[in-house]
Parts: sequence; C-alpha cells; structure tokens
Amino acid sequence: MMLLTVLLTGGVGSRLRPLTYQMPKPLLPLMNRPFILYVLEYLARYKITDVVLTLSHKGEEIMEYFQMNPFPAVTVRFSMEKVPMGTAGALKNVEPYVEGESILVMNGDILTDFPIHSLIEAHKKKGAKVTIALKEVEDPSAFGLVILGKGDRIKKFVEKPAEFEWIEDRTINAGIYVMDVDLLEKIPAGQEVSLERAFFPMLIADDVPVYGKVFDGYWLDVGTFSSYFKAHQDILAGKIRVSVPGKFKKSEGVWVQEHVKIAEGAEIKPPVFIGENTVIGEGVVISEYTVIGSRCTIQKDARVESSILHEEVLVGENARIRESLLGKGVIIEPGVYIRSGNILGSGSVITQGSILPSSF
Repeated sequence: MMLLTVLLTGGVGSRLRPLTYQMPKPLLPLMNRPFILYVLEYLARYKITDVVLTLSHKGEEIMEYFQMNPFPAVTVRFSMEKVPMGTAGALKNVEPYVEGESILVMNGDILTDFPIHSLIEAHKKKGAKVTIALKEVEDPSAFGLVILGKGDRIKKFVEKPAEFEWIEDRTINAGIYVMDVDLLEKIPAGQEVSLERAFFPMLIADDVPVYGKVFDGYWLDVGTFSSYFKAHQDILAGKIRVSVPGKFKKSEGVWVQEHVKIAEGAEIKPPVFIGENTVIGEGVVISEYTVIGSRCTIQKDARVESSILHEEVLVGENARIRESLLGKGVIIEPGVYIRSGNILGSGSVITQGSILPSSF
C-alpha cells in the first residue's frame, strides 16, 4: 500500500509523567518493547513502508533509537519541530516529504486492529477530502464527540464535556485519518494548530467534505496510566494480537524471554510476562497480569501482583508490590509494601520496611 504515513509522536506525554520525564512516550515499553514498534508493525501488515515521525519532546532520543535499531519492514524518517506546533502544525512541517494525492495520518499512541484499507476505500468512495476513523465508546468525555450526518458526513465536533451530556451519540475520533494532500496548504505555517480542535472544525465550517468511518474492532488510546495498564492486560488476555517477544508457554500461560531463572518453589500465576535475564527467587509469588522487564531481580519471598516492572528493577526479600508501576532501575528494599496505584519513576529507591499507601 504505497501511501505515505505520518505518525504524530511529538507530544510531551504529560499524563504519563514521571515516566516521560526520562523517556519519550513512543519509547515507553509495552510488553518489554518500545510502544512505537507495535504501531509500525501494525502499519507494515497493510504494506505501508514509508513512515514519517513528527518529533519534538526528546525527539533526538527517538532518532537515536532508530539509528541503533533500524525497523526492517518500514522506512522511518523524521520531521523535527524546534518548538511544539500542535498536531496540525506538525503535519504542516511534513509537507516537503509528501507526494501523491493522499496521506495517512495516525496518532502515535494508538493500539488498534482497525483495517486501514477500509478507511482508504471509504475515502475514495465518498470523494472525501478527509476521512476520520471513528469508534464508539462508553464514555467519550476524555476524547470529545464526532456527530455524523447523512451518508456519514461529519456535521460537528463536540469537545467540551458539558456539551455532550444530552447527546446519545458516543462516537469519538479514533486518531487515524486519510487526508488529501492539497489540504496541507490550508494549515498556516509557523503556528501552533490542532487538527482536532481547530483545523477539522474549520474545514467543516467551510463545507469541505469530511467523512467518518465507524469500526468495531479493538482500539485503545495509550496515553494515561490506566490505559497503559489496560494495554498490557489486554495483550496478556489475548484481546488484541500483537508480536510479543519471547516464547509463550501455553501450558503455563506465561511468556518468557531468554536466560530467565526461576527458582524452585516460586509460583507464577498466569497470564504473566517475564523479560530476558530476569531472576526470580525462592518463594516468590508473581500474580496474574504482571509484566516484568529485562534484567530484573525478584528476591526471596517477595510478591508482585498485577504490576508492571520496567527493566533492571530490584525487588527485595519479603517485599510486596500491588497493582503498581515501577520504572527502570527502581530499587525496592526488603520488607517494603507498595499498595495499589503507585507510579515510581526511573531510579526511585524505597527504603527498607516502608509502606506506600494506595493512590486510588
């Protein structure tokens, strides 16, 4: 599918702080791999081989990652912003890369199995200038509504929560678009402009044909801690099929990478993922929906319950971690109890015997 694709990956990831203070959101690990790799694999399944990443926050780190780890199926190029320009402004900066009549645009924090080809076909069939993938959700308050008219032409965007309380529609913008290239001329250069809040509503006001395509498949905006946890849980539960590193031991319900050491007497309650070179000691209990990154050490009689541990985490003897997220290199000393809902940034140290209360 010869269609240039633009991934909007320049956001600061404010809802995922403190993790994004140290790491750009596209490189945050999902099942022990950078999240952006799942997006590229998704595009590659539809034979999309030319991708431009729009970069701003910690963009140099993303460029360096791909220089060290080229993605074989896709040519990845970069458009760097000196200052954040919003989603439409970032798209304007990609104009020099663009050839052909249309481009595909996608938010870089979307995990989905939506069939891209159906969006492209709908765009051509309707004679649209923009076609937006739409998804029905139970609570659209975090996203804003898209109101459809006759023939799936978009009538209105409703962004403020108070405005949709009386509306039965629950259809939201899913962050995937097919757009005709000539529309890039309408985006003002050198200004911060939002696609969702400014550019698309302007097009509708100008009677430009903007259509929607509703789909029923899996979709998740992995932009908050709750959705970040859900992405891991859904993969472990098989709700969306992606390429998970390591071997899946079907009889045990566990994904295990290379050189993992699990002591006799340790209990692993599936589904669980364990990254390479991780050591799990005697009497350890790892409960369901736990994801453990590479080179972690879980010492004797510790318990890790439905939590996410990034790489190089140390959990001391008799420590207990419940429904929490531990960033890279976190040290949990012996006897610590971390209750549900805690997020520990990279390099944090929790001293012996401490109790962190639940943040729920």
